[in-house]
Amino acid sequence: RRMAADNSSVTEFILAGLTDKPGLQLPLFFLFLSFYVVTVVGNLGLITLIGLNTRLHTPMYFFLFNLSFIDFSYSTTIIPKMLKSFVSKKNLIFHAACLTQLFFFCFFVISESFVLSAMAYDRYVAICKPLVYPTMMSPQICLLLLLGVYVMGFSGAMAHTGSIASLTFCADNLVNHFMCDILPLLELSCNSNYVHELVVFVVVAIDIGVPLVTIFISYALILFSILHIPSTEGKSKAFSTCSSHIIVVCLFFGSGAFMYLKPPSVLPLEQGKVSSLFYTIVVPMLNPLIYSLRNKDVKVSLRKTVRLSCSFVSSEFFILSAVAYDCYVALCKPLLLHKCTHGLYCCDCGVRVPTVAIFISCSFILSSIFHISSTGGRSKTFSTCSSYIIVVSLSLFFFGGEGQEPSCISNYLLFYPLTR
Repeated sequence: RRMAADNSSVTEFILAGLTDKPGLQLPLFFLFLSFYVVTVVGNLGLITLIGLNTRLHTPMYFFLFNLSFIDFSYSTTIIPKMLKSFVSKKNLIFHAACLTQLFFFCFFVISESFVLSAMAYDRYVAICKPLVYPTMMSPQICLLLLLGVYVMGFSGAMAHTGSIASLTFCADNLVNHFMCDILPLLELSCNSNYVHELVVFVVVAIDIGVPLVTIFISYALILFSILHIPSTEGKSKAFSTCSSHIIVVCLFFGSGAFMYLKPPSVLPLEQGKVSSLFYTIVVPMLNPLIYSLRNKDVKVSLRKTVRLSCSFVSSEFFILSAVAYDCYVALCKPLLLHKCTHGLYCCDCGVRVPTVAIFISCSFILSSIFHISSTGGRSKTFSTCSSYIIVVSLSLFFFGGEGQEPSCISNYLLFYPLTR
């Protein structure tokens, strides 16, 4: 499990993973796979919802959009490689790939800390200075804040990655972690680690300290304003809104500070692994739930989007029934085709009626096909209807039950006119 390379350096590392107990590997694989699926679906769903609904095109949701993008990105940077460690004997990663993973991990984590501070500032302006909110949080200022977020993320990631890249690694290449993190790599170094540990401490202190100070000042001012709200209901609503953000801030910054603001000699790496789980897996998974499911605007927009999607599904079934009728007339009553289909149109009335029409039309079509004497005629007729039958089958499979959500199967309707 250890290897030496030329010039007293290593070309690849072995990630030890979360645990070395064989009985826990498979259960942990499925556990963290489910966490990752929830993270991806939640964050991409929130990104899509915010992008599609103009109601949510406000500064608050602009930052929430970027928070979801960051959560999805750094979870994807870490979790797939972590899952590999549960199902492989050796989870190898090349030196360059390890530094790349470290860079993107630092970039997205630091960016998240500053996005959280920008969201706290946005809430402060909205609650404490509502009259000047459109001016103080204009689109230009929001873009400048976001630019500052990513600049700070890039600067911090370059500082950490540059510091680790300057290290020399000797015979030991077993990284006692499930990812290429700063402190486990420092432990493997042959160099004196004092300067590098100082760089880590200073950069992390800035990347955690500046956002935390901004958040604490913002919420102190928010709390002061809340206490002056006369109605109990108004106070309760404001406290409820702030509590969600404070929970995420405590989880994210608390685990990060616990991990990086202590010297490696004080914090055992086994405890560091557990701490890392919070800001790499738990927090990105919880953010969509905390910031969206408890938010009235998001719930309203989600219901509208689902209703609109369901109307498209219903319309699609009527289109399929119309195509089935057209196909039936073309094959069974070709002389009346122009008369029977002249002015044909469909409307959005549900799914059950067009489904019955489809089955009746297909039954007549099959009956007519079986009465064709020549094999060539049957083959040609089946070829004509095959694309449509595939579309109908797929649509009924996916949308057969009530309450099913729509998909992009309507695109397959293009195959039908192409075969005519």
